[in-house]
Amino acid sequence: MAVDVPTLERWRSENTDHWTPAEMAEVWRRWHPQLAAGLFRPVTDLIVQAAGIAPGMRVLDLAGGSGEPALTLAGLVGPSGHVTGTDFSPAMVAVAAEQARAAGVTIADFEPADAEALPYPDGAFDAVTCRFGVMFFPDVGRALGEIRRVLRPGGRATFTVWGPSDRNLFFSGFAGVLATFADLPTPEIGAPGAFRFAKPGALAGALREAGFADVREATHDLTLTWPGPAEMLRAFWLEMTDTLDKVPAERREEASAAVLATFRRNEVDGRVELPAVVVVASGQAGT
Repeated sequence: MAVDVPTLERWRSENTDHWTPAEMAEVWRRWHPQLAAGLFRPVTDLIVQAAGIAPGMRVLDLAGGSGEPALTLAGLVGPSGHVTGTDFSPAMVAVAAEQARAAGVTIADFEPADAEALPYPDGAFDAVTCRFGVMFFPDVGRALGEIRRVLRPGGRATFTVWGPSDRNLFFSGFAGVLATFADLPTPEIGAPGAFRFAKPGALAGALREAGFADVREATHDLTLTWPGPAEMLRAFWLEMTDTLDKVPAERREEASAAVLATFRRNEVDGRVELPAVVVVASGQAGT
């Protein structure tokens, strides 16, 4: 879908306003252990499998937030390889670099980079990965073109995105529940957002349109584990987003309690088991 320049600029501005503040990076720093080693570990495993990461590879990880999956990839490429972890938020990059130092990872560098204008030469990487990032790129076609450019001929780009919101309790247990208490904004068609590529074949189609070959897409039913009680998961969401503020003040306590009850129904032995649907798509740069 062609998007006019003013709309793209507005999307870019909204992305910057949401993702780049230091306060957002601090939230990701604070919750990094629960997100990295807990909730999103199965998704990182899917990226690794689909990308074919091997020792000696040069890997670019995009929109990596607080450092994953770049830190995991660094352990797989080994001392003969290298991982470049990026995010377009400098504050988020600082958090990722901090996590790398704490983990003793020395073969991964972290630096700010905009996926629509990557600061790397043609063919610089054997693989590009992006976990839950591509759906937030304002101009997806431009970003995919840049990704294809920096891949060596035959190199593969691998992405994960969320499937439908109603099949992902991580989201529906919070925003979905709150939507029953307030009229939440309807996402703009085609705009950056968590479920932009939830429709089967949508991301694969974007990859083909961008010139990738051997495009593959698969949908996975997973259980994502939040490594703590329901109260902790609710606390994460309340720090991550102001959605509860959109509920009328007189109903916020009731709405918050409903979120907690939903997550509690899936709590097992002090952890919250969250059914999820994740799409993995990949494509190969031309030879």
